[in-house]
Amino acid sequence: MRHVHIIRLVTLACLLISLGALLAVGRVGSADAHPLSTTAVLLTVADDEVTGEIQLPIDRLAIAVGHDLDAASVLQRAELERLRTYVSDHVSARSANGGDWAVVVAGGTVADIDDVDHLVYTLTMAPATGVVTDFTLHYDAIVEELVSHRIFVSERTAGATAYTSLGGLSWSQKSLRVPAGGASASTGFGSSVRLGIDHISGGADHLMFLLMLLLPAPLIASRARWVRSADTKRSWWRVVHVVTAFAIGHSITLALASFGLVEVPTRFVESMIALSILVSGVHAIRPLVPGGESWIAGGFGLMHGLAFAALIDDLGLGRGSLVANLLGFN
Repeated sequence: MRHVHIIRLVTLACLLISLGALLAVGRVGSADAHPLSTTAVLLTVADDEVTGEIQLPIDRLAIAVGHDLDAASVLQRAELERLRTYVSDHVSARSANGGDWAVVVAGGTVADIDDVDHLVYTLTMAPATGVVTDFTLHYDAIVEELVSHRIFVSERTAGATAYTSLGGLSWSQKSLRVPAGGASASTGFGSSVRLGIDHISGGADHLMFLLMLLLPAPLIASRARWVRSADTKRSWWRVVHVVTAFAIGHSITLALASFGLVEVPTRFVESMIALSILVSGVHAIRPLVPGGESWIAGGFGLMHGLAFAALIDDLGLGRGSLVANLLGFN
C-alpha cells in the first residue's frame, strides 16, 4: 500500500500548486497569466522582396535580453534601437543556392495581441538577384535564451489577405523553408501535428489536470488485485475514457473559437484552467462525482481548448489553412 500513499501525496502537492496558480491568476495582469506568449513572423512574398512583421511578446523579450521591459519602456528611443539591433542579429535569409539576402528590421510599435503586449517590427528581406525564389528563413530571437518559447511563421503572396501557416520554430529548430510561390493549406498540417504533440506534452496545465483525474485509476487497480482481473481492466478503460473526453472537449472549443464563433476573456479562461486542476485534485481525494471523471475531463477540456484558440486566431490564417491546422493539431 506504500505506492497508494505516494500517489495521495502527489495529489496533495498538485492541489497546493493549483490553488497557488488560481490565486496568482487573480493577482497578476492577464499578460503574466497567459501561457502562450509566442512570437509570430508574418511574411508577404512579392516578386522582388519579402516584407512582413515580427510580433514579439514583451514579457518573453525581457527574459531574453535580461532586464525589465514594459509597453512604455520599449518605445523609448534608445531601448527601441537596442531591441531592433537584437532582433536584426537573430534573423537572416538565404537562397537555395547559398546566397545571403539583405535583411532590414525597422519601425517599432506596441500592439495588444490576445491581451499580451507585443513589440512589433517591420521586416524587409531582398535577394541580391532581385528575384525572390524559395529561401530558408533563420530566426532565433528570444528562443535562444528561452527554450520553451515558440515562434509561428505564416506566409501569404502579395495581394492576398489571408495567411497560410508555414510551421513553427523552436530552440531545436531555428530555420524553415519558405516557398516563393506561396504555401498550400496542407503545408501547415504536418507542423500542426508536431505542435499538437508539443502542446499536450509540454503543457503543465493539461498534464496536471489529467494527472489528477487519472490518479484514481491506479488506486482502484491496486485494490482490484485481490478481486477480479475484469475490475482491473475496467479501471484502465477509465483512463482511455478520461483522455478521450478531454480531447473532445478541447477540440470543440478550439474549433469554435478559432472560427470566431466563441470569444471568452483570457483572464476568465486562465482562472477556469487553474480551477479545473483544483477540482480534479479534490475529486481524486474524495470523488465529487463518483465515476464521473470523463464528464469532468470533457467539461473542463472546453476551457483548456479556449486557451490555445486565440493564438491560432492571431495568425490571420485563411479558412483552408485554418481547417488544415485544426485537423493536424487535434
